[in-house]
Amino acid sequence: MKEEGEPEPSQGQLRDEAAEWFAIMRGPEAEARCDEFNQWLARGALHRRAYNSVAEIFNFGKLLKGAPSTSAEQTNPRGGPASDRKPSRGKLFLGLLAASGVGLSLVALTTHLGGRAGSRVPDAVASGGTEIQYGTGVGEIRDFALSDGSRLSLDTNSLVLASYTARERGLRLMNGRARFYVAHERRPFLVRADTAVVTAHGTIFDVALLPARRVAIHLVQGAVDVRSQPDSSLRPAGTARVLPAIFTRMVAGERLLVDSDGATPRPGVPIGDENWPQGVEAFNDVPLSQLLDAANRYTSKPISVATAEIGALRVSGTFHLRETQRIAENIADLLALAVTYEDSGYTLSRRCVPKIGIRCRPPS
Repeated sequence: MKEEGEPEPSQGQLRDEAAEWFAIMRGPEAEARCDEFNQWLARGALHRRAYNSVAEIFNFGKLLKGAPSTSAEQTNPRGGPASDRKPSRGKLFLGLLAASGVGLSLVALTTHLGGRAGSRVPDAVASGGTEIQYGTGVGEIRDFALSDGSRLSLDTNSLVLASYTARERGLRLMNGRARFYVAHERRPFLVRADTAVVTAHGTIFDVALLPARRVAIHLVQGAVDVRSQPDSSLRPAGTARVLPAIFTRMVAGERLLVDSDGATPRPGVPIGDENWPQGVEAFNDVPLSQLLDAANRYTSKPISVATAEIGALRVSGTFHLRETQRIAENIADLLALAVTYEDSGYTLSRRCVPKIGIRCRPPS
C-alpha cells in the first residue's frame, strides 16, 4: 500500500508493476498472492488502468501474433531458481510482447476497440488462461454469453475482464455497471470490484463502481456472499497495517454499499431500475438533476439546466435513457420549460434567450 508522503509512481513504473502482477497471477503463486494483488489494484484508478492496459495488450498480442505464454515453466524452462541477472517476470513479459511484434502502441488500439459494441477477444483464447475483455462504449448496453452458460449485461461505458480457471470463474469489473446471470456449476463465480468480492453459484445480481471508490451491489435473485477488504492505505493512524476483511451474506432484494475506508458495508441506495439492461429506468419523485445525471451517462450531447432551481424540480416517470433529445423534450413539456438545441447538447430553461444560429423551443 502507498504510505503517506510516498511519491506517485511514474507511468513506466506502473507499467512494470502491472506487467509483474499480470505474470504472477498466471503462475503458481496466484492463489497465495491474490489478496496482495487486490490491495495493489485498490491503490487507485491509475493502477487499475495500468493493469487493464497490460491485459489488453497481452490478449490482442496472443490473438494477432501468437505471443509466447508467460507461465512460470516458460520463463524458467529448467525449473531451477532464476538467476539474479535475469529480468523480472514483468519485464520478461513485456519483452515477449516486443519479440512477437506487439508493442505498447497496442494500448491505443485496444482502448479504441474497448469502446465499441461487442469488442472482445474470442472465447477460444480463454482456454489458454488469458483474460477475455467485454466492453461497451458510451450509449451502449450489450449482452454477452459466457463460456460456462452464464450471461453478462454491460451498461454504458463499462468494462469487465473474465478469467476462468479449473478452480473458479473469475471476473473483474473495471468500469461502469454490470448484471451477472450466473449458471449453476461446481466452480464458484467471483466478481471483483475494487475492494469488494462477490461470490455466487447461481444467482442474478448487479455490481456498479461509483465515485469515491464505492461499490454498489444489488441482489436480484438468489443469495451471494460479499467480502470487502478495506484499503489499508486509508487506515487511521495507529491501526493495524492490514485491516481484516468483512463478510456479508446477501439475500434477494437487498442492496449493499461498500466503501474503501474500512467502514462496515451498509444498505445501499438503488443503482438503477431493475429494467436497466433494456435501457429503461423508472424515477419516482426525484430531483430533475438526478434524472439528468443518469441520462447523460449515455450520450456525448448531455442535457443541462440553466439554473440550480430548475435542477431541483421534482419529476417522476419511466424513461428510455438513451433517447437524449426525447428526454429533454418530454421533461420540457412536463415542467413547462424551454429547450435550447446546440451542437454540444440540450439546455432546459424557463424561457428562450435569442441567439443567432441557435434553435430554441419555447415552453408549451
